[in-house]
Amino acid sequence: MNTADSHKLTSFELADLRLLFRSDAAGLNKTLHIFMQELIEFELRFAQAKQGGDLLAIERLTHSLIGSAGMCGATQTSQQARRLCDDLRVTRKSSDELTNDLLSAVRNNLRDLRQAGFDPTRDI
Repeated sequence: MNTADSHKLTSFELADLRLLFRSDAAGLNKTLHIFMQELIEFELRFAQAKQGGDLLAIERLTHSLIGSAGMCGATQTSQQARRLCDDLRVTRKSSDELTNDLLSAVRNNLRDLRQAGFDPTRDI
């Protein structure tokens, strides 16, 4: 990603992350590239856990996404993950509405990253 493409990351709040990396554009790009790979893996593993009815796996996957999404500026994804994780702890069942909201947020992040030029198959 270059500075010109960062406007395409509409589902991210990058101010804190940019401040953290200051003038280290390569570090920022690497962090977002790794996060993109994590989102792809999350989406795949989450679908498998949901299909298998594995609530423990869903809760663990969701919980792990809270921090990484928050750190990368994917605030909506982090918030949706927290809502689903909290709901799972209380109800011990998976809410379709919360699950769909989280997957929608993850897919928005992935779309934005692709539009900004990130390629999960390319090493950086």
